[in-house]
Amino acid sequence: MKTKVKQKIMHDRFLSLTKEQIIAMADLGEYIDSRYAWDHTLTEGEEIPKHCHEERYIDHWWDITILGKQYIKLKLQAEYWLKNPQKFFDLMETVQSKKRWGTMRGYKLKDTELELFTVMCFLKGLSSRKEDYAIWQCYKNEPKFKKGDIVKFRSNTGVDAVLRKHNYGGNCSNYYGCGSHELVKAKKKTYMIIEVDPKLDGNSYAKTYAYHEKQGGCRYYKVLPMGEAKTYFVVEKFLKKFRMPK
Repeated sequence: MKTKVKQKIMHDRFLSLTKEQIIAMADLGEYIDSRYAWDHTLTEGEEIPKHCHEERYIDHWWDITILGKQYIKLKLQAEYWLKNPQKFFDLMETVQSKKRWGTMRGYKLKDTELELFTVMCFLKGLSSRKEDYAIWQCYKNEPKFKKGDIVKFRSNTGVDAVLRKHNYGGNCSNYYGCGSHELVKAKKKTYMIIEVDPKLDGNSYAKTYAYHEKQGGCRYYKVLPMGEAKTYFVVEKFLKKFRMPK
């Protein structure tokens, strides 16, 4: 596609936006979306900055702004969420509750009626925030395991994939990754899943793992070693179904 055609498509899309949608583009999207909005929001008598007509800028914007080649894909995704608003709001609450720090950008949308382009901006920005996106992708999909499944740890399980509880006096407790010595012993055991998405009585500050279509993501499972009483909280991505040796 010729650069001038790309420029016209993006500019026409921008001109079709309301003031509120332009604000959403700047607030909820990525920095490059904000920059495009700033450069193309003009007061009376102003002209578009000269660099906006340069081929390198136009091609760059086409590749990575919300108004370029990602527009149709994001629109289709947003249309799905407009048809399933409660699932959208529930996912927002899940992400916020499982974030290690801060407030999820766009969390205020939970108190509004969803609007197509605003949701597109939210999804665009979400994909650039690793922790939020990892939680969103994981809980958007069904659990890989169910209660009663027999599992083992994968060979690449790291210390942050198995939680250890730390008490700080009173009712204050948090969860961090376990120690390497404990992990070595845990990898040798076979487990039964006794709870999916267990509620932790404290915050988890272990690493949030990205979602993998086959292995799953950062969802926790409460597992019990066969023949033992001590339970573990383990990340979904590092569990595998136990195969009985032939």
